[in-house]
Amino acid sequence: MQCKECGMEVSQDQTKDGVCAPCSQKVEPSSGREGTSKLVEKSKPKTKTPPKQTLVILVGITVFCLIIGAMVGPQQAGGTRLRSGDSMAKIGDVCILSTSGMNSTFVFATHAARDDFDKAVIAHDKYGMEDLFLSGAVFSVANGTRARVIDASVWYSKVRIEGDTYTGRTGWVSKELARRP
Repeated sequence: MQCKECGMEVSQDQTKDGVCAPCSQKVEPSSGREGTSKLVEKSKPKTKTPPKQTLVILVGITVFCLIIGAMVGPQQAGGTRLRSGDSMAKIGDVCILSTSGMNSTFVFATHAARDDFDKAVIAHDKYGMEDLFLSGAVFSVANGTRARVIDASVWYSKVRIEGDTYTGRTGWVSKELARRP
C-alpha cells in the first residue's frame, strides 16, 4: 500500500497499528482491493464558541466603560470637562486656588507626591505627611492665591503659583480647587 500523505510505498509488515512508519500518518486498508490503503484524516479541532460566562463578562465591562464615559463627560484638550457655566479653570486660565472649609490649599509637586500624601493620610502617618511638607513635595498656599493652569489631567490641574510666597513654583491640585476668578 502507498501512504497518501508522504507517498512512500508501505507494506503491511511495515505498518504498526495502521500507522505509516516514515510520516506517522494513520493508514488503513481499503475495503475493496487488497494492497491499497486510504488515509484516515485526522479530525479537525472544533472551534469553541465562547462560553456564556465570558460573553456576560465582556458585556459587563462594556457597560461599565460606557457608564464611566458618561460620568466623565465630553472632554476638550487638556482633559477639562465641558459644561455650560463651568467655573473650573482650563489650561492657560488664571485661577484662584481655594479649598472650602480650610484656610489653605495643598499643592503637590508631583503626582507621586500626591499619591504618597494620600497614603500617609489613609494610614494616619503624621510623620510621613510631615516629611512630605519638609521635603517640599507638598506645600500649602493661602486660599485665594492666584495661579495659572499650565497642564491638566482628567482629575488634576498643574498650576504655576502667581501670588504667594511660592510665586513661580509649580504643582498639582484637584481640578475643582482651581476656579476661574
